[in-house]
Amino acid sequence: MTGRDVETQAVPMIEQMLRAIPAVSDLRISYQRRVDNAGPDILAEVEIEGPSKGSRTVPYALFFEVKSNGQPRWARIAAVQLTRYVQQAHARGVPRAYGILVAPYVSETSAAILQGHGHGYFDLAGNGQLALRGIYVERKGHSNPFSERSELRSLFAPKASRVLRVLLRHPYKPWRMTALAKEADVSYGLVAKAKPLLLDREWVQVTARGLALVKPDDALDCWATTFRRRRNQIHNYYSLENRQEAERRLAEAAETLGARYALAGCSGAERFAPHVSYHRATAYVDSKRTKQVARHAGFREVSKGANVQIFDAYDDGVFHGKEKVGGIWIAHPVQLFIDLKQTRARGDESAAFLHSQIIKPLWEAALNREKTP
Repeated sequence: MTGRDVETQAVPMIEQMLRAIPAVSDLRISYQRRVDNAGPDILAEVEIEGPSKGSRTVPYALFFEVKSNGQPRWARIAAVQLTRYVQQAHARGVPRAYGILVAPYVSETSAAILQGHGHGYFDLAGNGQLALRGIYVERKGHSNPFSERSELRSLFAPKASRVLRVLLRHPYKPWRMTALAKEADVSYGLVAKAKPLLLDREWVQVTARGLALVKPDDALDCWATTFRRRRNQIHNYYSLENRQEAERRLAEAAETLGARYALAGCSGAERFAPHVSYHRATAYVDSKRTKQVARHAGFREVSKGANVQIFDAYDDGVFHGKEKVGGIWIAHPVQLFIDLKQTRARGDESAAFLHSQIIKPLWEAALNREKTP
C-alpha cells in the first residue's frame, strides 16, 4: 500500500471521525502540495468549542503526515516531521496546531512514540488518538488487517529466522552483513531482505561497527507469539522407560546412527533451569532420520498416550547454538523458550522462568561485554 493509497482512504475516515466530535465545528480539509517534503500531506482546519456553554470557539490547525508504514522507525520519523510543522505554524502566528500520523496500522509502540512527542495518530484499521483543548479521543483494539502478518511470516520463515537466531544468541554485538550471513548459514541477499524489517521495528540499530540487536526481548516475544508448532511434523511414541531414560535412549540412538538431534521444550529446559514436572520427552531430530532413531531407541509409535514426541526439524536452524549438557545435546535456550510458549500445560510459566534464569543473564552479560572498552 502506497502513501497515496493511505491518503485516499484516510481522508473520508478522518472527516467522519472529526465530525463525530460534538465540540468540533467548521471543518475544512485540504490536500497539501508538497515540495521536497516541506509540509504535511493533509491539513484540517477546525473550530473547537470551549468547555462552558457560550464560550468562544478556538481555531486549530491539524497537520496530518501520511506514511505507508506505521512501524516504530517510521513513527519516529513522522514525529520529528510533525514537530517541525507545529513549530513552523507557531512561528507564522498560528497559536494552536497539532500533529497526527496516518498509516495503515499503528502499533502500541509507535503510538507511544507519537504520544511522547505530543502528537496523535490515526490508522486505517480504526485505531486512533487525539488530544485537543480538553478533548481526548482514543480508539484502540483493532488488529492489523494489512501486511504485518505477511511481513512477520517472511521474517520468521524457517530459513530467514536463522538471521534472528544469530542475533538473539549474540545480542548487542555488531555484525557486518557478510559475517552475519556466514554465521546464519544463509545468503547475503536473505540478510539484506531481513534488515529493513528489523529496522522498522527498531529491534536493531546500525552503527559504524555493523548491525546489532538492541531489543532482544521484543524480538523474541514477537517470534514466540507468531510461531506455530504445525511447522513441525510431530511423531508420537510410547516408551516403557521413564522420561529421563527415554531421553537418554533417544540421545544414544541418534548418536549411534549419526543423526542430529537436540532435546526440546520441557526436556531441554529441565537441563538448564528445572521448574515444573513434565511427563513427555520431546526432541528435534533430523527429519529424514526420525523413524530410524525411534526404532533404534525402542519406541513404539502410538496414536494416543504418547510419552515421547519427536519433531522433524523443520529447519537446520533449530540445531544452531545447541549445547551438550550431561552428555546430551540440548537446543539453545532461545529455541526452548519458543517451544515452551507453544506448550499448553504451564508453558508460559516455564518460558518465563527459563527467561529469568538463563536467557536474561546471558543477554546482560552480552551487553556488559559490548560496554567494556
